[in-house]
Amino acid sequence: MSKHAHDFVGCICNHCAEDGAPIAQIIHHHDGFWEFTCGAEEHDEDAFIGLCSACDAQAIKSHKAGVKLEAGEWASRDDKSQPWEIFLLPAEGEDE
Repeated sequence: MSKHAHDFVGCICNHCAEDGAPIAQIIHHHDGFWEFTCGAEEHDEDAFIGLCSACDAQAIKSHKAGVKLEAGEWASRDDKSQPWEIFLLPAEGEDE
């Protein structure tokens, strides 16, 4: 059991974390929160696993897969052999 308060700085969908699906989408939210998904359009809220800055630091670095994103950007790719395409998130408060 961990002896520190977890500082959740991101999440990963269970398809990637538990089923081994490749990460196909990375979102770096405006508030600094990271989201790693398989790229599926719909995920249930309980389909995400929190990532702690201390416990999961190495995993988070690995999940970024060499793509550098500023807060407010997201990246997507069809498969691991493809380069990442980088996009801007809508400004905070704007509808997507």
